[in-house]
Amino acid sequence: MDGNMNVGYQDGNSSITTLVDSIKFVHDHLGLSYRYLARLLNVSHVTVIKWVKGKCRPSRKKAKEIQMMVNDIVEGNSYAISLSYFSPYHMGPPDNQFSFKQHDPPIVKKALGMLIHYADILHINNKVLLDTAGLFIRKYLKEKKVKRKEVPMFSLAALKVAMLKHRYTWNVKYLIEDRELYNKFFAELALKYLAE
Repeated sequence: MDGNMNVGYQDGNSSITTLVDSIKFVHDHLGLSYRYLARLLNVSHVTVIKWVKGKCRPSRKKAKEIQMMVNDIVEGNSYAISLSYFSPYHMGPPDNQFSFKQHDPPIVKKALGMLIHYADILHINNKVLLDTAGLFIRKYLKEKKVKRKEVPMFSLAALKVAMLKHRYTWNVKYLIEDRELYNKFFAELALKYLAE
């Protein structure tokens, strides 16, 4: 597939006419570094930089993956991108604590899915922050049980504790559906993990 192929998308502000434009579009709209994008596509970051500079072209398979990401973004489906790139079918970068693993119990998958959902709503794309929240979720669920209906508030509390750990501030108040349950999980997670 030619790196200069015409793909012809527009989102109001951006015109995407080539595969290079597509890579830049994904980079700009998802806030992913070229290094991180390379890890998602399972290539080296040097390869992505070569694509952008026109020094080489992606394989047909990689070009198709890039185009699928662009299609989802243009259609406003960044949540689907999160789920498809951090799922058992595309394991994502190996150190992502927030990526699904095939052997994960359903409750862990649901909690991580909610974490990605809240991150998408809040426009959070900081990998370190999401890794930390994912790690809190995994550690806590190894020791304690969380009811399925409690998972949304548990995941939101884990995200907020990770924000505090890394000194980030995002307002999550408008996402809290059950203040008492959220406060319970927030207190437990904060006591357990903020001192680490």
